[in-house]
Amino acid sequence: MLASATTAALLVAFGMSAAAKLADPGAFRRSLPATLGIPPLRATRLAPVVVAAELAVLPPLVVGLWWAPAALVGFALAGALLVAFTAALASMIRRGVTEPCHCFGAQDSPPGRLDLVRNGLLLAFAATGFLVAGPAFAAPGIEVAGGALLGVAAALLVVRLDDLRWMLSPVLPGSG
Repeated sequence: MLASATTAALLVAFGMSAAAKLADPGAFRRSLPATLGIPPLRATRLAPVVVAAELAVLPPLVVGLWWAPAALVGFALAGALLVAFTAALASMIRRGVTEPCHCFGAQDSPPGRLDLVRNGLLLAFAATGFLVAGPAFAAPGIEVAGGALLGVAAALLVVRLDDLRWMLSPVLPGSG
């Protein structure tokens, strides 16, 4: 169940991230010079590489539901990308970047600590999945389905932490 939950969580997170970038490729590409401090030409080359890397995580995770070696590749690839993404976010925060990074779509907020928490949780999913993928990976159908539902719910919560913070924050007098 844990393996299918971590698999589903990463499939949803990387799928949503890539889909958001593909829905508006210009927004992500245009954000890179301001957020990463790279020249526009390099951003034009880097943006599709990032999307391709996110999409490359998906097939081994899907195949990994039936074949543990593929799962190990998917979890390792997801973990490596998350380490790189987290390092980039930490750099943006340290440099005081105020431009939204468009990591998960049309967010209006600049990179912040909550983004680091999100990536840390996703990295924990990748590490946990890597550790539990093995001979006992294939579970009975109901356990796989239950784990997948749990993973989807966890991913949606983690990916949308910013929205949850906004929804749960107190309404200030005179603000609405």
